[in-house]
Amino acid sequence: MEQSKAAPSLFKRLLQHELQRRTLKHYPQGWYRIFLLAIVVLANVAASYEGNLAPIVPLLLPFLGISSATYGLFAAITVAITAIVAVGVGPYADRFGRSIFVLMGILLTTIFVFVFANISTLPQFVAVRVLLGIVDGLTLTPIAGLIRDFSPQMGRGLAYAFWTLGPVGGPFLANGVAAWTLPLFGTWQSQIYIIGSVCTAVWVLIFSALRDLSPQLRLQVIRDESDIEKVNRQGPLQAELKPPPGMRFLIKKPRVWLQPFGIALFLPIYFTMLVYGPLFFSEAYAVSVQQASLLSMFFWIGTFIGLIGTGWLSDRLGLRKIVTLCGAIAAVVFNPIWIVAAMGPQTPLNVVAPFALISGLTIASAYSTWMAMFSENLEEVHPGIQATGWGVFGFAMRLMSLLVALFAPRVVAMFGGWRSWFWIAEIAMIVYLFFPFLAYGPWLSLRRRKTETASLTAGQTVGID
Repeated sequence: MEQSKAAPSLFKRLLQHELQRRTLKHYPQGWYRIFLLAIVVLANVAASYEGNLAPIVPLLLPFLGISSATYGLFAAITVAITAIVAVGVGPYADRFGRSIFVLMGILLTTIFVFVFANISTLPQFVAVRVLLGIVDGLTLTPIAGLIRDFSPQMGRGLAYAFWTLGPVGGPFLANGVAAWTLPLFGTWQSQIYIIGSVCTAVWVLIFSALRDLSPQLRLQVIRDESDIEKVNRQGPLQAELKPPPGMRFLIKKPRVWLQPFGIALFLPIYFTMLVYGPLFFSEAYAVSVQQASLLSMFFWIGTFIGLIGTGWLSDRLGLRKIVTLCGAIAAVVFNPIWIVAAMGPQTPLNVVAPFALISGLTIASAYSTWMAMFSENLEEVHPGIQATGWGVFGFAMRLMSLLVALFAPRVVAMFGGWRSWFWIAEIAMIVYLFFPFLAYGPWLSLRRRKTETASLTAGQTVGID
């Protein structure tokens, strides 16, 4: 009995020591802050790369003896589990810090990836996919919170552009590695071993470098470099810390928590490329697996350009709402052109590639700016609910991913091609155009808006009763 009590006590002490070791008492400045942001982005790329099976789906389906619709059903189960975990972990990441959840999630995912390489039956595949879904939910929410923690508002559009290099960079890396190495090795297992080996090395770097802001610093609203200097000059807040208000408080702010569901409506094509990218290109254009992976890369290259370009632009203008709306309108206009003019096996590949690139560019033009806007809207109501809010975002994203995984192959099979699915995506994207009008923030005025929750000063009581 004494030994059983001693083990949890030892684990608790080790955990507390690790959390304290990773806690920053002063807000990071200069190149160190940029380095920490780079580590968070690297963690996000690793987390997205680890779970990306899209390049091997065409090889995995015959190995398991299942159809794409059946695979979509199993993927949907995994996504549903991830969504639930993402929502649940948010309040804990607000309370205890982000880095410990990120490190646990990436490490466990790496372990399960190596297990996945040795599956031989369908039940084994389902079991490992469920485990991967659980640990995937541990990382999404805390990583998004870390990006906010290490980026003042004046540079947050670009910071979240680089954050989205995780969900975009993971598929890009997976497709690029597959296009390069599949002709050499020829098996889906080879891709899994490559993923596991790369992410093991990355985890070691992340473990040594990742840090958290102190609870007091996480409650500060940092707008620019002058705010950083002011906060560090004042020193740690002398405040009675209460637990962050959590999900109940956020639910009372529908203008904020409805926004993730809006952006989810805008992203069915993005999730189609994420889940079925190479399969879409191989079926729609009758190309090989290697060519399909290469065409998928063009979509992700366009996404890189759109994310960084509009993230930078929204920082320069200080106008999140108008930038995300203009990007969304561009995507809504371009998508029908792709469907009508260049979606079919008769289309030359040198035409398909630029169409895929422009599609990725226009979709991304609304996305990174929206993320910066959402983080600032969360700060508008309370700076202590970042991870909680990003948990709702994670739930909405996984819900849309689930719907795509479930219904895309069925729509394609029922209506005889991918055009029908892209028309459904078009309708959802049009609906999103109404959601930026819910958000806080200016449309055309560059005047800094007055927030409901200003930066907390020393001596205040932190928390909501």
